[in-house]
Amino acid sequence: MNKVPKLIDLKSHLDNTFNKIEELTNIEVKILAHPNPKLLKTYNYSDLYGNRKVYENKTVELIKKSKLILSDYSTAINFAVLNYKPLILMYSNQLNYPQYQKMLIANYQLLNANLFNSDEINENFKINYDVNYKKYNSFIKLFINNFNSANKYKTSKFIKEYC
Repeated sequence: MNKVPKLIDLKSHLDNTFNKIEELTNIEVKILAHPNPKLLKTYNYSDLYGNRKVYENKTVELIKKSKLILSDYSTAINFAVLNYKPLILMYSNQLNYPQYQKMLIANYQLLNANLFNSDEINENFKINYDVNYKKYNSFIKLFINNFNSANKYKTSKFIKEYC
């Protein structure tokens, strides 16, 4: 992304998403901080996430234990796929970054994941907890284990560096 999102837009997106998912699942959303702290210096956790607890250096461990993974375009998707966890890919029209949204939509289609737009009312949004093992395995083969793919970070390199 070339520009940093406004805090008010990002906070609104996250609050709308997390509140709706908590309402639908009766499960508290846990925030897993990016393992590279340099990427998080833009926003203060309490400003961005309110009263939600933020976990640092527990991404792999908590994804393994989770029933459902919320993500945008993130390496957490790889960990969700490797652990065959259902995914909700979240986005906002207010945070419109075309390249980012193209990758998000591609992941949505490749994985048969849930797609959540935080700008919509979402009163009829239903979570699909089913995982399409065939699609997840194809994703692993095409993007996670494929050293010729365009991914900047290979999962094995990421795990060695940050986990």
